[in-house]
Formats: sequence, structure tokens, C-alpha cells
Amino acid sequence: MATNTNIKNALSFPASANNVLITDGRTVGNAELTRIQDWLDAEYATQLVVLGKANVDADDMAAVLWRVIANQVKRHEKQVAKAALAPPAELSE
Repeated sequence: MATNTNIKNALSFPASANNVLITDGRTVGNAELTRIQDWLDAEYATQLVVLGKANVDADDMAAVLWRVIANQVKRHEKQVAKAALAPPAELSE
């Protein structure tokens, strides 16, 4: 089970010139976590009502992160597989 601390830790990282994506680092605190929760509460309002939940929780946030990452990985794998296909042979007349 995920916790709010897990989510904050997973999204925080130190400044590093070796970081490929963002070199200046990020610290996700309670304010950022609340912004994420507010967005997800709005995005999944209907589903929350059906489930009888008032708000998304850390497990829900972890599931969204997993879904985004899994979709990107699948997209990458499809691109790699497509690139590995041999081009069709030219037809001779």
C-alpha cells in the first residue's frame, strides 16, 4: 500500500548535473501533494462517488503514476518492435 510519504519521496529528487530530465531537483511536499489530489479528485469525481470515497488516496495516486508509466513503456516497446520489422521487399515486375 502506498502512503503519502511514499508518493512525495517518489516524486522528489536532488539537484544533479547528471539528471537527464531536470538538473535542479524537486522536492514534493504537502502543498504539491494536495494539488495532485485536487486534480485527481476532479478528474475521477464520478468514480469516487460510485466507490463512496470522498477523495483519492495515496494508493490511487500510485495507480495513476503506474498507469502513466506503463502506457509510456508500452508505447516505447511498440516503437522498438515496429522499427525491428524488416521493410517489405520490392516487387519485381
